[in-house]
Amino acid sequence: MGILRTGTAQLLLQQFGKEEPAEGKTKKRGAPLEGGGGVYLRVPVVKSLLPINLVDEGLVKRIRGIAYTTKTSPLLANRLVDGARVVLSCNVLPDVHICTNHFKGKDSGLSPGYGLTLVVESTTDVLLSAELVAR
Repeated sequence: MGILRTGTAQLLLQQFGKEEPAEGKTKKRGAPLEGGGGVYLRVPVVKSLLPINLVDEGLVKRIRGIAYTTKTSPLLANRLVDGARVVLSCNVLPDVHICTNHFKGKDSGLSPGYGLTLVVESTTDVLLSAELVAR
């Protein structure tokens, strides 16, 4: 869901020639082992896709992300954001935006945990993503 939340799903669909937006919302955030999360996802019907050419990956233009916690302290998400910004802003570029998301109670799935999802957009509109989940 990180790719939908950061708005890059639309960019991905545009690469395949589709202008209609996808829509997604995290209803419950689950963590490993027991999970228990739930999402709402609406993707437009696609009859055909344009081929894409990923020969030139380009340079990093911007980084977007989400740090989330489930049934743990929201301070863990803030620590993830601070740590990621220190590493990425100093070594890559200053255009780094990472938001936090905390789920508690009935909205938090079955297991406690936290994680960080990052999506990198390049100058040639190539998307790279990485995710780390801890429990």
